[in-house]
Amino acid sequence: MECTENIYDKLREILGNFSANVAVMQEETDADLLGEYLDVSGKLPAQPDLDLILGKKKELFNPRASLIEKKKYLAQLAQTGSVQSYRIIEDYILQSAGEIKSWAVIALHENRMLLESELLEENQVLISTGLGAKGSKIRYFTVLQSKSGNDFTATEKRLIRTELAFNLKIHESECESIRFNRELCRIISVIPLHIAVQAIFDEIIEACNGYNQFIDGEYLITNVKLLSGKQIRKITQGGK
Repeated sequence: MECTENIYDKLREILGNFSANVAVMQEETDADLLGEYLDVSGKLPAQPDLDLILGKKKELFNPRASLIEKKKYLAQLAQTGSVQSYRIIEDYILQSAGEIKSWAVIALHENRMLLESELLEENQVLISTGLGAKGSKIRYFTVLQSKSGNDFTATEKRLIRTELAFNLKIHESECESIRFNRELCRIISVIPLHIAVQAIFDEIIEACNGYNQFIDGEYLITNVKLLSGKQIRKITQGGK
């Protein structure tokens, strides 16, 4: 999706006349892990046997069971969309850690989505991003660069902070973090689904450059993961 579009309108375009309630996962989700989960989930039977799946509960808590087996079982539990399965996954999350815990969290959200679809008689759409969310707002990582390649001055930093706070506020958004690292300005913000992210930062850059053309017009936005200064420079310098 282009950053010139907002997520809510893009969903409406994809779904057409399909009515759905949109939910957003608050937790950070590794893109590769989510892709693996969808691949495993997509290969499961369309109509899961609830009694058969619930009967295998002990396998999930068996320390001798393989990671692959546990992942498959959690995906099976999720697809049943039952309260019993939800409780099992919930209990497992409390005593798990690392990758399998993240996998279980994805399963829990899928199960909840199916449960709500049935109880509310309304289709549910779940949005998951690498950086997670805050309420219905998506978390984004944005990087601005000085046009000259030199460090941002104290005055330039102050101006960026001021314009960032002002523009985010009028767009119902907020800044969680802003850090300057030589010629880079790294920002973590949360922005509503119905707001086009690029529009906000275009406004910020235009306002700042109205005083002095010190911010590069090209900048980086992602909701997949945070990037280090080295990773950012590799991207902006074409891998050099």
